[in-house]
Amino acid sequence: MKIKKTIIFATPHKKILSLLPQKIKNYNIYTPPWSAESPEFSMNKKIRFFPHPFENKKKHEKAFYIIIKKYDYLLNDLSKFLNKTHNVEYSKNYWELIVGKWLLDFLVVTYEKYLIIEKIKNSKNIIYYQIKYKTYLPQNSRESLLKTFITHSWNQNIFSYFIKKMKPKIKFQLVLPNLAKESSQTNSKKLKNNFLKTIIKFFFFLSMQFKKKNEIFILNSYLGVYHELLFQLKINGLIKLNQRFDYVSISKKNNKIRSFYKTYTKEDTFIKLVKPILIDNLPKSYLEDYKQIINFIDKIPWPKKPKKIFTAVNNFYDDVFKIWCAEKKRKYRVKLIFSQHGGGFQQAKFSHQRNYLLNTCDQILVWGKNTIKNKKIKSFLNIKSSPRLFTKTQNRDLSHLSILLIQDMPKLYTSSIESCF
Repeated sequence: MKIKKTIIFATPHKKILSLLPQKIKNYNIYTPPWSAESPEFSMNKKIRFFPHPFENKKKHEKAFYIIIKKYDYLLNDLSKFLNKTHNVEYSKNYWELIVGKWLLDFLVVTYEKYLIIEKIKNSKNIIYYQIKYKTYLPQNSRESLLKTFITHSWNQNIFSYFIKKMKPKIKFQLVLPNLAKESSQTNSKKLKNNFLKTIIKFFFFLSMQFKKKNEIFILNSYLGVYHELLFQLKINGLIKLNQRFDYVSISKKNNKIRSFYKTYTKEDTFIKLVKPILIDNLPKSYLEDYKQIINFIDKIPWPKKPKKIFTAVNNFYDDVFKIWCAEKKRKYRVKLIFSQHGGGFQQAKFSHQRNYLLNTCDQILVWGKNTIKNKKIKSFLNIKSSPRLFTKTQNRDLSHLSILLIQDMPKLYTSSIESCF
């Protein structure tokens, strides 16, 4: 009996379908689960999907603890590398506040692919269709989240890398080599609100000139403009709104510096595989731009020695804030207070986001009663409750109404590992 050949592709590009062999019955065709986002693929009965490694709850939880263990190892290793590169001797806690969230996201999105490829046979009867995409190095962790980790191009390149390293017998076939760089979607609403945003930013900038000794620095409280003004007035006696600042990179990727980050013989298989792509994708804000950002934060109108720092989001992907905050904690032992801005913080059985927050924050304010029993966690209020009341329907006949079910879904490409997803 003639053995069927297998074709694998890792991105739902529509043109892939036109490139499949004419005698498709002689082939098994497989693709990862994220390709099902496109109806052309999900409705095609000839295409099979690899099972997602996190569909099984037990395997999902097991993967979380494995990722956290690898995270601790790589964070320690990366901290030493960054200290040596920048000629400093800062603690692991200092670097965790800066690079920790990015590192966790990166490990989740790469480990997901590693687990899928582990199950694929290492066979010369398998052909892998690879689309040639240009690579892009993000300036900072925000770009990693919004422009890199969510793109088909980047995820396919990572998938291809693991296949090449883990399954060397699989044959690669380059398809669509002249494909243009994947473009990011633009939001038309943002264009319409540019004028209003300019006025608000101007007010922010003017208000930040007012400063006070022992001021509690508040940035993105999630209370909304009006209530944050009241919050500032109550806490600091000032009418002001702080704004975030972006550092615009002008540096080029320094491959020589990145080449000094090495693997070691005693490291496990995944660590050895992931280290080269980790350092290759590490945002410039942590390497090439770090010293420039240190100088940059001295020029922005934030307090030089705040009493405390309060935010509900900027310690996730705002690298300028994270480096500024880490410096204030290092120099003056300033405490960082984080306020929960979304559901699931206490409900999740495990959460890589919560792991990062507990490691890097001095206090965490949560919605309602503290059920985790951690000294850092304090009961607070739901800062996102709507001030608008629900309105009653005047029509007694409710048969025309539908039920809207709100379901919090994971992203197309898994960059967070939470039990509530």
